[in-house]
Amino acid sequence: GSVWLTAKTLAGTGTIRANGGFRGVGQETRGGAGGRVSVMLTEAGADPATFGGKITAYAYLNTATGRPNVSECGTVYLQRGGEQLGCGTVVVANDPLSPATNFIGTLLPSATAVRELRKATLVIRAKAGVRLLADLVVKDIRLEDATSRLDLDGKVLSIRSSYRDYSADREKILNAGEWQGGEKPGYANVKWGVPGLAIFFR
Repeated sequence: GSVWLTAKTLAGTGTIRANGGFRGVGQETRGGAGGRVSVMLTEAGADPATFGGKITAYAYLNTATGRPNVSECGTVYLQRGGEQLGCGTVVVANDPLSPATNFIGTLLPSATAVRELRKATLVIRAKAGVRLLADLVVKDIRLEDATSRLDLDGKVLSIRSSYRDYSADREKILNAGEWQGGEKPGYANVKWGVPGLAIFFR
């Protein structure tokens, strides 16, 4: 499922979610994947980050058994007031209670919208992963913790940002071609673009 919210501002608490659901008895570890959430604010200075609640599109988690997820996380698109359409942040994150990293990986880009992330920042965190279905172009990318994963699956990731050394975090990136040393070490399938923007691997 999906949630599409456009408002001047977003305040208060509560939950906006399109989480994966329970599939049925005997299928406890095969719940549904997360859906898509879009929150776009229009008032100058408005920021979804100030919302006191949660905005999630988690993969299904069986909290009763504590079994790992075998479904994908969804995506959460957050756009601040003043940002142009498509220039916000796409977050792929799992339930913090999940006992294992979701190595299945959310599949990007969408087959019907291969260019939709060209102006957006992609954030992967909280035991979540992304696996590429095709070559992908993003404005920026952040792998925010030790449990985030990015599987290029032999595809090419082009980042419209200036180069930043990510040698210490190379284990987070899978199937990205040969690791190349030199002045700007990195994977062969990770390309860097326009100078002046930053990419952060934490």
